[in-house]
Amino acid sequence: ERLKSDERVFFHAAATGSDTPVCLLELRPEEVEALGPAAKVRHAHLAEVREVFQHDGVPLLVFERVHGTVLTERLRQIGKKTQVDAVGSSLLVSDALSNLHERGAVHGFLHTDSVILDPPERLGPVLTFASVPSDETTFHSPERGESGKPSVADDAWAAAGLLHMMLTGAPPPTDGYADDDALAEAGVE
Repeated sequence: ERLKSDERVFFHAAATGSDTPVCLLELRPEEVEALGPAAKVRHAHLAEVREVFQHDGVPLLVFERVHGTVLTERLRQIGKKTQVDAVGSSLLVSDALSNLHERGAVHGFLHTDSVILDPPERLGPVLTFASVPSDETTFHSPERGESGKPSVADDAWAAAGLLHMMLTGAPPPTDGYADDDALAEAGVE
């Protein structure tokens, strides 16, 4: 089943000879190397990457389909998370990222659409993969905006943006914060 995606091919599918639901996400050439090692990583809060392969010259990331509420939708409903819930979710997502990085992989798709809350029969949140719109600046570092290449530093940038979104319900300012007072005024205590 092809899903609506303005910029990349994205499918929900089942693995051949199996009822296991998976997703297929088109990768750009600079992302293939970064995500290849992810197939070796197993973490309770990370969707399992099955493989990266080429189909008709298009590289595709194949990963476990995780059902549940997408963080984007939850924030739309509630505005922002409680501080304890936001920090707890952020720590679990960061731990999953850390495991990826230790294995030589980079996520590169971290944003509110790639975090699944309350998956059935599993403890959430679960970090999965979803295309980041090209005009989205919150979750791509300035360096990635120039090179297009995902990196550990870019994942860290995105994780900080994710935490800010959960704490305040809004993206962080592009210029950052000048002091603790400005941060507190934004709702981060």
